Amino acid sequence: MKKRMRKILVVYIMFGLIFFPVSGFCLDYYVNGATGSDSDNCGQTSSTPCKTIRKALENIPDGEVTVKIARGTYVESELLIPVTAPGSVKNDITFEGGWNAEFTGYSCNEKKTVIESGDRDDVGFIFNLSVVAAQDQAAMTIRCITLKNTDPDGSINAVYMIAGGQAALTMDYVLVTGFFGTGRLTWFDAIGGGSIYITVENSTFIDNQDNEIINVYAGNHGHANLTMKKNLLINNGILDSYHHHTISLISNQGGTINTFFENNIIADNISRFGGSALYLHASDNSSTINVQAKNDTITDNTNGWNRSAVEIWSVDFSDVFVTMTNSILRGNHATGDSFHPDLYLINDFDGTLSFQANYCMVGGLERVGNPSYISANEIDADPVLNSTYHLTAGSPAKDAGICGYKTGGGSFWQYHRIAPYEDIDGDKRPGWGKLMGCDVGADEYRFPWILFNPATRGTVHP
Repeated sequence: MKKRMRKILVVYIMFGLIFFPVSGFCLDYYVNGATGSDSDNCGQTSSTPCKTIRKALENIPDGEVTVKIARGTYVESELLIPVTAPGSVKNDITFEGGWNAEFTGYSCNEKKTVIESGDRDDVGFIFNLSVVAAQDQAAMTIRCITLKNTDPDGSINAVYMIAGGQAALTMDYVLVTGFFGTGRLTWFDAIGGGSIYITVENSTFIDNQDNEIINVYAGNHGHANLTMKKNLLINNGILDSYHHHTISLISNQGGTINTFFENNIIADNISRFGGSALYLHASDNSSTINVQAKNDTITDNTNGWNRSAVEIWSVDFSDVFVTMTNSILRGNHATGDSFHPDLYLINDFDGTLSFQANYCMVGGLERVGNPSYISANEIDADPVLNSTYHLTAGSPAKDAGICGYKTGGGSFWQYHRIAPYEDIDGDKRPGWGKLMGCDVGADEYRFPWILFNPATRGTVHP
């Protein structure tokens, strides 16, 4: 009897292995622009890579797939992420640069794997993830890759994502550069009850013009989650477009945006006509924006007429709640005579706007309406940054921030960490149990044995 049961069990296991859908596994597909060939079955093995990313996308099955991309330059655009029908396996596709030609070695250097837009005749995007139906879902990760615009007309953007269902994007060690036009560099829309989840980490946005760098919109009861950690947004310029911002978060018609910023440097960006470095606007029927910001540096941005570096609106029965800790918001400038201080808060009698700053350096504040502003342990001083927006030896931001706090007592106390354990460069901050002494801003000061250089960011990773 026992032998018979074992045989039945073996049959069931074999049956499961034979008929279990392949899309349930995580598969690797391969792309090599130098040695690959775009055949009907390319990409399934490292010895038969596709020549283009587009062909690999056409060949991959539904499910979780990593597209491993050999180092080199690829001229491609309108890469459409496939979305499966309701009830099917969720598509979750990772594009991973940094592989050698044989796919036996890997190094995450985003500058070695480049996707260029090429010359296009119309407006488009390099990556496009559109999840329209409410039941659909899909996810995309871009890792260790440079996205670069080479369209002379400037009508190409980097990433577009729209969701009436559920869509997710992760950008990790991505360099985005050379884009220019009149639109949005990365554009995320949650509409009609859809949800989008965006995570941007360890990435650099530099030398882009006339595009909002990050644009997040939640409307008609859509929901957006944005997490940004250890990013550089520097030297981007909006020179010809009106009312465009470096980072723009807009919710209306019941939309909700939850945002978490940590260890970002937003500096030396220009919005010549009516733009800000960080713009929040909640309006029209119970919309909400929530922001938690820790150890960020927002400085030396040049903002448009009648604007400020951080501008926040809550109107028409909508709410904005911001908590900023250990952050620098100071030393920003204007393009004209009409300029508000570094922080500008606007609400009407129907909206609620609350801004709380803890252990921060805020250069100035202006309020319209009746927004709430609470400042605790403010550091009223010039942060004394160097040319790469890091702390200098004489900076009053050194050791001036909060690391964490304790609750309880005796053997029942608990430690609650506030500051991240590392800074934007991976340098260690004071460790577990430390209450005070973390630096304010994205940088934790270290003697500069090797000077930080944004142009070489990403060539060495932890």
